[in-house]
Amino acid sequence: MTGKSATPVAPPLDVVRDLLALPGWPDIPAIQAITETPVIRPDGTILSARGYDPDTRLYYYPAPDMQIPPIPDRPTREDVDAAIALLSEVFCDFPFDNEISKANVLAVLITPIVRPLIAGPAPLCVIDKPQVGSGASLIATVIAIITTGRPAAMMTAPRDSDEWRKTITSALMQGRSVVVIDNIEGAIYDQNLACVLTSTVYAARMLGTMEMKNMPNLTTWIATGNNIRLGGDLPRRAFLVRIDPGVARPWMRDPGQFRHPELEAWCAGNRGLILAAALTLARAWIVDERPKPTETPRLGGYESWVRVIGGILAYAGIVGFLGNLMELYGRNDAETPAWAAFIERWYEILEDKAATGARLMEELGSNQDFEVVLPIDPPHRDKRTGDIDDTGFTRRLGKALAAREGRIYAGEKAEYKLSRAGELKRAQLWRVILNSPNSSNSPNFTNKSEFGECESPPNARAREGQNGTTVDINSLNSLSKANLASKSKLTQNSYGGPPEYPAEPCRSCGSTDFWLREASRWGRAEWLCSRCHPNPEGNGKQC
Repeated sequence: MTGKSATPVAPPLDVVRDLLALPGWPDIPAIQAITETPVIRPDGTILSARGYDPDTRLYYYPAPDMQIPPIPDRPTREDVDAAIALLSEVFCDFPFDNEISKANVLAVLITPIVRPLIAGPAPLCVIDKPQVGSGASLIATVIAIITTGRPAAMMTAPRDSDEWRKTITSALMQGRSVVVIDNIEGAIYDQNLACVLTSTVYAARMLGTMEMKNMPNLTTWIATGNNIRLGGDLPRRAFLVRIDPGVARPWMRDPGQFRHPELEAWCAGNRGLILAAALTLARAWIVDERPKPTETPRLGGYESWVRVIGGILAYAGIVGFLGNLMELYGRNDAETPAWAAFIERWYEILEDKAATGARLMEELGSNQDFEVVLPIDPPHRDKRTGDIDDTGFTRRLGKALAAREGRIYAGEKAEYKLSRAGELKRAQLWRVILNSPNSSNSPNFTNKSEFGECESPPNARAREGQNGTTVDINSLNSLSKANLASKSKLTQNSYGGPPEYPAEPCRSCGSTDFWLREASRWGRAEWLCSRCHPNPEGNGKQC
């Protein structure tokens, strides 16, 4: 209206509904995330101009006072050394347990800055310590200050799976680039956390609705706590930073012994320089055609992250990256070594004979050495007679075995595989067989944890025979074609008659001993392996 100032008003509700009902916004480009830090584009250039970047679909929104010095287009060795010195100074006052943890903490700092280079998810960084007040939360805070411009928004571990889902969904909807789960006591595990750590897109139901929404996951996840134990699949989705001040009250240490007693303020004041140092390292690696790291362990599911972060650190001369993976696995996997000892003892007693849960309970009752290595709660034993009497034990043991069917365990002498072996009077049969040594796919790893791939023991190709001689395992499953052919002539295959004796060894165990199950109204006659399918009644035709 003429002569009157305009007054802002809310649009009519019908207009809002019409806009929300549109199938798309073709003239408005999609935004994947908002970054408050300059980042490296996939082509190696640096996103440093404020605004939307169509190549990465990122919107760069720096703080008004953000000042970053120029990044050399082709950094020299002197530039790289200066960058390493500044990045190391950020963490110089923390009591890391070794050089590996120092390398790993630099990895988590660099990750948000080079995130567009990583074609996949990033693992959880576990900052662990033996007692309170050691500085784990401060490490997470300064990483957040450098990469986002503000201290990390700390959260505690939710109590149940539903709360985990809501928390993760809220964090991703807010577009957080760094999420810190602080002050974890004891064990932590949730399927939602395990899922988001291996996802670049996380699907979740919106709160209060039935609508499913896909959200990009470019977040760097950090967990801090005292002697953290990771459950389920989390250990293989994490890497470790360990600090240990070695004093009873670390929070009371003299500030005068620190180079930066006010570390948060120092990082905030030097944020531009620290970001420039990280970008310089990444740029130097890219200019030299992105050499692959040679000494870095394989971390399944995070190959791109390992290649990028490991390559940058190795190029800069920083050694030890991910060197404590086996330590992390050992801390969190007490179950696998226990089961490996049990499975090996089982094989020593029964070899590859099939057994039911009841038979195993009999062996436990008569063999105390076997009961000692039992990885689940033992059956009840009568204090007066010493006899085992636990009707629920076989059911518990059966469930535990079913959960581990097909797993390969590395014992002291060889590798063993737990497998099903048919049924006996409706009771499940189980067998432990020697695993082929050729199946080991990572000879550089040890055999102490299920999270690390296993190395074949030197004697895995042979075992000691009954007369003390060495027998090649592969020869146990070998039989000449002539011998098999001669056996196959024992029966004639005619219409309605029995089938020919198998001309090949059993594909599962290599045995050549079969028995004939007679035809019944449930099916035709067939030859069954005596090892995999023991004759329950002993009335089949044996050859």
